[in-house]
Amino acid sequence: GSGYAQGQLYEFNVTINDITSLRYSENFAKFMRFQVERTCKLFSTGRELLKYLPYGLKLQILVTIKGGELVLKKIEELNYNVLDFRPTLSKLDFIKLFLVAIILGK
Repeated sequence: GSGYAQGQLYEFNVTINDITSLRYSENFAKFMRFQVERTCKLFSTGRELLKYLPYGLKLQILVTIKGGELVLKKIEELNYNVLDFRPTLSKLDFIKLFLVAIILGK
């Protein structure tokens, strides 16, 4: 819940005011790096469930995971500065994700 999130902010010395004021700092970058790494692990765990899904659902979930992983990569490329820049996926990114998911299935 929100208490957990506030505890993480506190742990990284980031305040709600820093976020609402769009105040990017090294502490915020460390906080976001932690969140990106944590989310990568969740996606990895989720991939393990794909083998139990029927093909159509597997494809949808795989494209969702791959899209999320690409957004995380773009956040890393922004040095975790999501306060000043928004990572976005282009139509070409979506086409590539979908084709890779269909062709490689991973």
